[in-house]
Amino acid sequence: MEDREEALAPSRERFPGAAFDESRIPKVKPLIERLVVDDRSRLWVKRTTRDGHTQFDVFGPDGRPVAVVDSPLRLDSWAPLRIEGDLVYGIVRNEDEVPFVVRLRITKAP
Repeated sequence: MEDREEALAPSRERFPGAAFDESRIPKVKPLIERLVVDDRSRLWVKRTTRDGHTQFDVFGPDGRPVAVVDSPLRLDSWAPLRIEGDLVYGIVRNEDEVPFVVRLRITKAP
């Protein structure tokens, strides 16, 4: 419920007094936020963890699971996302909600 209120807050501020049909807003977040195919034809399934970080389930061209990739940052769900080799390019927002581009290098866990 907290996420729903957080999502509605900007609209409530922008349109004070407006009526919103909250029944059209799901009570549960979708598990999958985005699907991205990288330069090696792997499918990256993006989701957000409970602590707000981004996580990807990666599948090979044959559909078999390849890896789970964790990011310490929350990548913007609405901005473009590019994955090339061992690099992920995306958008994050700082504490003032200003978007900026990040380049993350994928490494194997120790």
